[in-house]
Amino acid sequence: APRGATPGTVLVTNLDANTVTAIAPQSHHGSVIHASAPGFNGPLGIAIAPDGATAYVTNSLGDTVVPINLTVSPPRTASPIKVGHGPAAIAITPDGRRAYVTNFDDNTVTPIDLTSTPPRTLPAIAVGAGPWSIAVNARGTELVVADTESTSVSVVRLPSNKVTAVVLAARPQAIALAPDGKTAYVAHGNQISLVSMGAFPCLFYTSVAADHR
Repeated sequence: APRGATPGTVLVTNLDANTVTAIAPQSHHGSVIHASAPGFNGPLGIAIAPDGATAYVTNSLGDTVVPINLTVSPPRTASPIKVGHGPAAIAITPDGRRAYVTNFDDNTVTPIDLTSTPPRTLPAIAVGAGPWSIAVNARGTELVVADTESTSVSVVRLPSNKVTAVVLAARPQAIALAPDGKTAYVAHGNQISLVSMGAFPCLFYTSVAADHR
């Protein structure tokens, strides 16, 4: 949970309402967070910095990321950070120094330097078509991006930003990394593919998930 909030507090983006809700773990009571002007505009992805002090929300219709100060009550938003077009998901490195935002409409990932005040964007990284989900490994040395408008995932080496495309059988939708960072799990259709994250990333296994109807 974020510092200053009750342990177990959950933060949820409300796309159509242009708000973020903080849900208390015991009472399940939701407190709505409204952004100061220009406000939220299609809030979609959210990530919390490792120190728990700040949450970062992607404005999918505003092409920005909005920081939320979680150390004050009620939480307070800061000036939005300009990114690419159609920002979707966001991931933060374990050391809290960088955030990475997928820009669905630009086919890029925008790095954000969180050590600067205010945070500043760095040159965008070109990836596959329609980048959506994103994950970063525990060492902060690799990103993996689900390119939903293509049949591939993009593996990005950090800090060189070298990109390797791994071809799948269908369009990926969601992605997660194993704790040791050696395997990426990619959901597409009713299948889950496993991608090796070694020196030469490659697809090594695809399973058919159960059809729960």
